[in-house]
Amino acid sequence: MPKVWSGRFATKTASRAQAVESIVRPIGERAVALAQRESPYASRFVQGATVVPRFLFLVESDNTNPLGVGAGRRAVRSRRSVNEKKPWKDLPGLHGIVERRFIRPLYLGDSILPFRNLSALEAIIPWDGQHLLYGKAEHLDLYPGLANWWRQAEDIWIQNRSSERLQLTERLDYHRGLSQQFPAANYRVVYSASGMYLAAAIVSDPSAVIEHKLYWGPASSLEEARFLTAILNSTVLTMAVRPLQG
Repeated sequence: MPKVWSGRFATKTASRAQAVESIVRPIGERAVALAQRESPYASRFVQGATVVPRFLFLVESDNTNPLGVGAGRRAVRSRRSVNEKKPWKDLPGLHGIVERRFIRPLYLGDSILPFRNLSALEAIIPWDGQHLLYGKAEHLDLYPGLANWWRQAEDIWIQNRSSERLQLTERLDYHRGLSQQFPAANYRVVYSASGMYLAAAIVSDPSAVIEHKLYWGPASSLEEARFLTAILNSTVLTMAVRPLQG
């Protein structure tokens, strides 16, 4: 294994003893030649849904009155984060009672570690099993809780978006990042879209949604999913793609 020498010192005046104190010699990795042909898996991996601005989608449980909220529904409010940017960070969150079928597990970029995933967050996703619903969709009013939440979210989006090019559902499903996730395979391999070290894990919940800071691809079996995550998490692959990272 080659050694990589690095350090800063006065190269013209420092003695060898003085220089040694400033030099580190970590174990380096041998450069890996990239394959000249495309992987057969390349076309199977795509980017996830653009779940932004997050406070319009991400939710947590809200307080309920003693009478409850009715079967098949949940009281929720916007999940806020210190990482929100203007203008969204200055806007009040949403509260509502939403049908449970539209509250799905959501995996974010920082939910994925090598070979394992952290607990998913929850997000309101207006997918009825066949269609992505929006404010004027004829089927939206079949779900009054979702309709109330989603129309409020659309109004906030329209009033504060930086461009009039996309509606909120078009933003969510940009490049079909959401709709192509359904129906989901029993096993999906996900890996981080950015960062110095690639992290990959298996998502085995077909109801979960993958966000745009992750790439995902279906696996035909658990064995294939494990095979792919082993490759994606390997040091050899990390060193092979390192020259391509900006």
